[in-house]
Amino acid sequence: MTKKTTVKTSKSKSKPVVTTKKTGSKNSVKCSKTYTSMFQAYKAFWKRGFTDWKGTSSRSEFWLATLFNCILMLFPIFLILLLWVLGLREPGILTFFMIILCLVALYGVAIFVPTLSMGIRRFHDFGQPAWLFLILFAGSFTLYFFELDFIGNVVNTIILILYLLPTKISGNSYHKYNK
Repeated sequence: MTKKTTVKTSKSKSKPVVTTKKTGSKNSVKCSKTYTSMFQAYKAFWKRGFTDWKGTSSRSEFWLATLFNCILMLFPIFLILLLWVLGLREPGILTFFMIILCLVALYGVAIFVPTLSMGIRRFHDFGQPAWLFLILFAGSFTLYFFELDFIGNVVNTIILILYLLPTKISGNSYHKYNK
């Protein structure tokens, strides 16, 4: 970004007013888009989820899409638990519960690749390479597989803390891939 400075003099012959305007140049760095709507972030989650592995995802895009996914997955489960506590345990309702749980599981499988893509883009946003995310992500699954839950929880906490890091613009080559 270059700055264009203009000097204007007022009619009363007092001090000149200096205004600075930022103008874009060919070498300017594109930042990741900041979202204010959960629905926009969720739409971008699906739109960019399978194709955009080199760009970046802002904190707002990441957290709003994650919140929307959590709501979509947890609301049916809480509804089933509420109905279970209220004593609705007839065979037809149990079948309905199982269908809902299968749909939630299918949704979890469907969001795996876009979530992986968004995690990589989030790491790119604060200047870290994709392989670091993949090592931590695969490492946590491996630790849970070998029943080393405490160490897996530590790795997931590290990933969570890294997700909270702010955007790094200067010196971050990943921003050039943003569309």
